Amino acid sequence: MSVDNNSFNAGVCVALQVVRAMDCGVTWAEIVRASGEDELLYYAAHIEPEEWKLAGFDHYAKDELGRGKPPKRRRVRATAAGSPLREGGE
Repeated sequence: MSVDNNSFNAGVCVALQVVRAMDCGVTWAEIVRASGEDELLYYAAHIEPEEWKLAGFDHYAKDELGRGKPPKRRRVRATAAGSPLREGGE
């Protein structure tokens, strides 16, 4: 996820905080879907976890999207030979 995506997702989460304060679940879900549901869920769950509650993911994600917190992604880094090596030496 790039810095630009993080900035975009941060802005969307601020908007979602306002929508959550107005208790508009349908509008909340439409914004999340239009903004990139998978990336936004991951951002709120793992990059800025306080947003999970502040932006209403804890309240609306299950009811409006049918989804919970996504699992944390495993980072893959390349070795000198070019083959991927999972963090932790796997």
